[in-house]
Amino acid sequence: MLSILVTFFRRNLGLVLAVAAALIAIATKLALTSGALLPGLDGAFYWVQVRSLLGGKGMAFDDLPLVFYGQTALAALVGDIPTAVRISDAVFPAFSAIPLYLMTRGARSPFTPAIAILAVLLFPVQLFFFTGDFIKNAAAIPFVFFIAWLLSNRENHSIRFTSIWLAVAYVALALSHFGTLLMGLLVGFLWLVLQLRNRSPKFWVAASGVSIGAGALVLALLWWLVPARFERLIGFATSADVVFKNPAFLALIQGRAWPVMMFTIVFCQVASILGGWLTYRNRKSLTYNDLSLAIASLVTAFSLSSPALGSDWSDRLAALAFAPLAVSFILIFRVTQIKWHKAAILAAVTLAVVSSLFLVEMAKRPVLSDSVYASFKSLVSEIALPANSVVVASHGIEYLTAWEMKTDVLEETFYPDTDLSTYGSVYYMARKYPGGASQGVTGQVVAENSDFSLRKIR
Repeated sequence: MLSILVTFFRRNLGLVLAVAAALIAIATKLALTSGALLPGLDGAFYWVQVRSLLGGKGMAFDDLPLVFYGQTALAALVGDIPTAVRISDAVFPAFSAIPLYLMTRGARSPFTPAIAILAVLLFPVQLFFFTGDFIKNAAAIPFVFFIAWLLSNRENHSIRFTSIWLAVAYVALALSHFGTLLMGLLVGFLWLVLQLRNRSPKFWVAASGVSIGAGALVLALLWWLVPARFERLIGFATSADVVFKNPAFLALIQGRAWPVMMFTIVFCQVASILGGWLTYRNRKSLTYNDLSLAIASLVTAFSLSSPALGSDWSDRLAALAFAPLAVSFILIFRVTQIKWHKAAILAAVTLAVVSSLFLVEMAKRPVLSDSVYASFKSLVSEIALPANSVVVASHGIEYLTAWEMKTDVLEETFYPDTDLSTYGSVYYMARKYPGGASQGVTGQVVAENSDFSLRKIR
């Protein structure tokens, strides 16, 4: 028996190391979510969505549904919603290990797949930006790597196989997260354009028509499922003043940028330029198809991480840039022969992994500490709201209010412009700070303690 296991490990060392790398990444993510609340502001948002789906009421907040359905299935399996969401936060992004392994398993070194998996899954934004807050974003990224694998192996599969699975991947992206969908569409579109560089004008027209039709179908799906997200996407694509308003480089220069995002923007910009140079140097070694995909991925990574993007969009787009960047370097790594080229690539990978260790102190904190959260739960346990009520609260607190009080909520910045006439009662949940005020909100105090107060404002 022992000899059989030894033989298996020797023959499948790359796979074993890849699985170990994925498990290390999952354990690392779980270690970041060991508190009562998930890091960041939006953890309870997922709790409320899953509870609503489990209750057969649909989603409590309009959004793309696929990730929430996955979390709901987990919740039904483990019997606890917060635990299921915590598991999804760690496990869903780790599915990137599958296409990453498929793209790297042919490497000479059996360590290559594991290095690629660790570099991607332990990249700082995976740990310190996505965790808790942006589970949807991270859960959608494996589909992008799957698309990259399909495109990089297009010549090894039939057109039918590639087309069907590309359609499945893009639909899955369209049902998961629209920002990651944008990235996937950009990579695919640029790849197609580059693939057509030596084709006839007639073929260009036909292929462009198919691409436009496919893009329109994806957008129609987004419009049908989540109209608000569709409008936001169109606004982003058509409003240059919004796209570039208050550019990220100002925050970088002035030292106002969050260190994790500062590192991400600088790293992705520099690595994209390095990747472009390496791609040019190795252009004759890359296949026609891989050259197209490498360039498309580098252009996408460089564009998404551009410090010229406005602050409203920069963080979320730059946080995605590591995915196409990883694809491009995997393709380059396959063919580069000069040892120092490989050393440069390995140095970049090592930098990404090591940086995650140094940035551990930069991990996001939950919206409330454990003690303040206990105080919040103590207060709301004493409150019974009348039917048809809505509670206004600051971002993050509104989701906790919806979770603990099982009521409709509204984020306070939208309160002045939102028609709440259909509600019989409107309340405001305020966090108390030393010497602080409730931002001008007045009304009868319904309940309060040392940390929070609930006022009836209508």
